[in-house]
Amino acid sequence: MFVPPLDLQGLSEAEFLHDYWQKRPCLIRGGLKGLDPELEPGELAGLACEEGVPARILVETGDEAGWALRHGPFTEEDFAALPERDWTLLVTDMEKLLPRLRALIEPFRFVPDWRIDDLMISYAAPGGSVGPHTDEYDVFLIQLAGRREWRISDRSYGPEDLRPNPELQILARFEESERWLLEPGDILYLPPGVAHWGIAVGEGCMTASVGFRAPAWGELAGSLMEHLLMRPQMQARYGDPDLTPRDHPALLLPREIRGMRQRLEQLLSFDDREFAQWLGRELSTPTRPEAVTPVEMDAPALLDRFREGEVPVCNPWARLLLVPDETAPMVFANGERIDCAPDCWPLAERIAARAPLAADELLGILEQQPEGLALLLALFRAGVLEWQDADSHS
Repeated sequence: MFVPPLDLQGLSEAEFLHDYWQKRPCLIRGGLKGLDPELEPGELAGLACEEGVPARILVETGDEAGWALRHGPFTEEDFAALPERDWTLLVTDMEKLLPRLRALIEPFRFVPDWRIDDLMISYAAPGGSVGPHTDEYDVFLIQLAGRREWRISDRSYGPEDLRPNPELQILARFEESERWLLEPGDILYLPPGVAHWGIAVGEGCMTASVGFRAPAWGELAGSLMEHLLMRPQMQARYGDPDLTPRDHPALLLPREIRGMRQRLEQLLSFDDREFAQWLGRELSTPTRPEAVTPVEMDAPALLDRFREGEVPVCNPWARLLLVPDETAPMVFANGERIDCAPDCWPLAERIAARAPLAADELLGILEQQPEGLALLLALFRAGVLEWQDADSHS
């Protein structure tokens, strides 16, 4: 598929991040002008009929609830029964289901990989929308085909402004402050919390959404606490060998309170490196671990396949994060830390960039950096790397 370089209309990436990111909406006319997604509505509908594909259809109802939500998998009969207008099909994780569509994410990788969540693509009949709403994450909305009108509100909304629909967080009242009509190649950036309403204008409206992860502090704190509670020292019990008599048996003395607090603070403390190791595992955990399959491979077999011209590719569901360090850089793959010799850091960077690698290039790298072989084998075992045609070898 053809995805042109991102044109921020005179803004540098640094200027965009400084002036707009998490601050205010930004309309980017012709940001991906000439884009050819090579995706037809029929292919999107076909995916929505497959088991395990995260697909939804929203149909405007005209009643108090406003919209009705249906979950896939769907059938051809489901699509045939849809009305002529006012419905939307949405499929998430498209860059994993159709890896060629990852090209739509590449222009936005000036935002770090650990913040990128997934690519969602929607197809809407005339008038189709998901209703006015707010999101808790940043999003780039790319018009792929057809036209969509976006209405933006600059006021804040709360739970009292929602329609009585427990499945959908749709606003009952929407005060429009701006309205933009997007053509193919146009991009709309929205920071979290900005209320918006996209409505398909005419036939063939298809929109891609590059969404970003925003972990809740409570979720991160809970995960960190679980990590800390797994330490061996957490199995030790309270002791008081210096116990002395007190005036009343029901007293909890200030020195006991102070001592317990100090001990718990010691047990729950961590240094920067331990925190980085926990965070790397946490943020590299894939959304669907079952889709990441370890590949057992020994060094001779790996080299033989390279000599035959085969090259590995990244599993589309895999997450790979790098934490630089002058003496002990860290690589995190699908929730686990794997060893990486400092000399292999450039190879780790190449793989994490998901740039194509030729077999002879890999062999040349391994001649210069033999330690790289251990890194590649570890990435296969972690489910990050796989062979392009997994069925070609037993």
